[in-house]
Amino acid sequence: MAPGKLTAHIFRTALSRFDSGKSFLIAYSGGLDSHVLLHLCAACRTIYPEFEFSAAHVNHGLHADADHWGKHCSEICQSLGVSLSSLIVDAYPQKGRSPEEVARTARYSALSPLVTDNTVLLTAQHLDDQAETILLQMLRGSGLSGLSGMAESASFGQGVLFRPLLAYPRVELLDYATSNHLHWIEDPSNVDESYARNYLRQRVMPLLRQRWPSASKTIARSGRHCAEARSIQDLFIDQRLDSKNLPISNCLRISALQRLAKPVQIAMLRRWIGRNGRRNPSHKIMNRIIDEMLPAAADRNPYVTWGATDLRRYQGAFYLMPKLKVFDSTQVLHWDGIERLGLPCGNGWLSADNGAENGISGSAWRDGQIQIQFYRGGELCSLPGRSGRQRLKKLFQQHTVPPWVRSRIPLIYIDGKLAAVGDLWVCRPFEESGAGAVRLSWQGHELAWKIIGSTANRVTNRFSNE
Repeated sequence: MAPGKLTAHIFRTALSRFDSGKSFLIAYSGGLDSHVLLHLCAACRTIYPEFEFSAAHVNHGLHADADHWGKHCSEICQSLGVSLSSLIVDAYPQKGRSPEEVARTARYSALSPLVTDNTVLLTAQHLDDQAETILLQMLRGSGLSGLSGMAESASFGQGVLFRPLLAYPRVELLDYATSNHLHWIEDPSNVDESYARNYLRQRVMPLLRQRWPSASKTIARSGRHCAEARSIQDLFIDQRLDSKNLPISNCLRISALQRLAKPVQIAMLRRWIGRNGRRNPSHKIMNRIIDEMLPAAADRNPYVTWGATDLRRYQGAFYLMPKLKVFDSTQVLHWDGIERLGLPCGNGWLSADNGAENGISGSAWRDGQIQIQFYRGGELCSLPGRSGRQRLKKLFQQHTVPPWVRSRIPLIYIDGKLAAVGDLWVCRPFEESGAGAVRLSWQGHELAWKIIGSTANRVTNRFSNE
């Protein structure tokens, strides 16, 4: 059903889908679209006082007039009686990244902390924005996900992002702004045709509308059809994932993908990666996953990297994790054994709990010099209850500790002797049973790993972000 003429009453109907206790945060840039959104919210509150609105303006610092624009937004919000939060971000593009993407990411990162579980973030994307988005995704070769366009409603931060103007063409927003004598900011970058969206908006869309006046509407309709198809596909894939997935979401059994047709394998991987909040890889990377990682021999541990994500294979499973930072395993850290010790390169921290029933000898801990080193190969450990000394490499293999974890596990030395391997094992003669022992805890690291299988003597899960 087509929306009615843009009025406060129609707008109120759109917001009524949310619980009455929700507060609405308006993303306000000062441009035409967001000014219309802000004005509609203010008018809606006047007629329906049960609604609570505030606004947030993000200063990207990319234009000489950025501070002036911020002042304009503050004055407009004050005149409408809407409180405004002003946020400053660093949106200068890095080499190889789209300036639009960098600005968008910075903007949403700044807004996210303001969105609690009781907040609905309102943004001003409209029908023409939707059509442009779908066309851009098509030109990039996107699948159903990209061709679905922008969702009207989506999870954001701890709350919800809602686009109440998505069904309205820009001409109706312009008509509303003119009728209500609104004054908005014209960002000169919006006509810079070096940006793909601006080129599409300035050159391509006018030509399409000359031949097909309802082009934006019909393109958006195709997007809805793609969204429906994607929803059906996701339902099918989720059923398979939930029946095959390991207990933690970042780990997927290879068996869940084997003997499936390649398109289904790709769909399952894309859905699994998306469910974990990770950006999906390119078509080229996805083919490497399917053609090289999936059929790899059992003794191989291949991995691929894209953006800020690593996908690794080990012991019959895929592990999805943040991209590991370069790590120097030759470094030596000194620890007083009291304060929590931060480890380098996203490797978390170590803490010691005194007064445990079993662990490291309390007297040795208090009286000795404590150092933290990292696995380099060749280290030996004497485990309680086992004769002789075992190579750490052998222990890691026996207990299915993945290769990417081994060199990052902190090794605790007391007076130059290996006393503990992370919080996995305590070595002889430092083990102590009974009150007064020290129990170590290694937490906060990004080393996503999960032990496959249920053998009782295997190491327990040490992934702190589970």
